[in-house]
Amino acid sequence: MYKLIITSLLIVVVGTIVSILLLKKIRRAKSRHLYNRALKIKNKIERGDLSIGILPVSTVDTMQDLLIKSGRLGNSKAWFELAMFHYLDMGLTYDKDSKYLEQDTTGEMALLKGYMLYKGYGYQQDLSQSIKTHLKSASQGNAEAMFELYIYHHFGYGTAIDQEKAIEWCLKAAKQNQNRALYNLGTMYATGYGSIAKDMAKAISWYKKAVDAGHGKASATLSVMYAHGTEVKKDLEQAKYYFEQCIQNDYDMEAESMFENYGLEIPDSWYE
Repeated sequence: MYKLIITSLLIVVVGTIVSILLLKKIRRAKSRHLYNRALKIKNKIERGDLSIGILPVSTVDTMQDLLIKSGRLGNSKAWFELAMFHYLDMGLTYDKDSKYLEQDTTGEMALLKGYMLYKGYGYQQDLSQSIKTHLKSASQGNAEAMFELYIYHHFGYGTAIDQEKAIEWCLKAAKQNQNRALYNLGTMYATGYGSIAKDMAKAISWYKKAVDAGHGKASATLSVMYAHGTEVKKDLEQAKYYFEQCIQNDYDMEAESMFENYGLEIPDSWYE
């Protein structure tokens, strides 16, 4: 009897999980479909079809609606495209207090608004409002906004310099595998920063995580360290491996400069 009840419960639980996963898959597919339809209209507008009358003005509303629907299904790219349409005034009425900011749950719209407030694009430059908007984006789980908040507290943009808050935001971004945050944590441990004491083993560990996340400078840093024997045992195989990562991340030109600064030459075989 008990086995039958347990089996029935397991069937219900598994069925619910499968249904949830299937629903998410359907939502993602629908979101991509709507987004791609909007991009096709965007391409036609950029080509000039709207300005010469091939496209009706109502097509702009169609594109906007497609992006909104895609964004509501969780596609952050859709909100970003919509924000840029407003900013560039591509047939839309620019509305800097757009209702779409409230509809976006990814933080992309708030991130863009924070950047525009920082630069003075479309808004009067206001660093204090910029940091508030970045905080909104970060509260929605946006790793890019978290990293920017590290920058704000590190340099004192719109707020007082605060190394501990900078570390806190950098760690939050790193937990989401934000590659710049991973690299910067490496530099913190490599030199010592705030409450973080110098620890080269931890620095290397963070640099390697940054490499895995596609950070070019982290690759170059490790390549030079292993080629020169700086803080690590000299290992040309490791140096070559990380230089190859530089090439993959289009960072080989900068890496070459770093090698030159240490008086090192890069073997031709590393480019093969």
